[in-house]
Amino acid sequence: MTAKKGTTLQDFVRQRGVIQELNPELARIAIQGYEDEITPAAKADESFYRQFRCPRCKSEMSKEFLGGARGVGVTWVDGSLTPRALLRCNSCKLLLNPHTAMIVEMGIRDSLQKCSE
Repeated sequence: MTAKKGTTLQDFVRQRGVIQELNPELARIAIQGYEDEITPAAKADESFYRQFRCPRCKSEMSKEFLGGARGVGVTWVDGSLTPRALLRCNSCKLLLNPHTAMIVEMGIRDSLQKCSE
């Protein structure tokens, strides 16, 4: 069974139903004795992202991954346990890469007036 050209792995799995969940008891036994490294890394990431405000209107920002909610094309960095996110302003929709301080999209210009009111 092969996937059609242009079909993503996620689409193929969704169509064919080839993933079977692991028995929770077997999963617990399989990871027994290993240290949880992902949870502390995820908490550190959350702390990092929470410190940012929109550089243009000072509103709160929300994490956004490349590829949207499905996370297709998320950015991984060597040695990192979690994917990197961009930050989108909840008000003016400016898109910021917090790791480089680079503004990726300027957002909606008209919303800046609403933010300052």
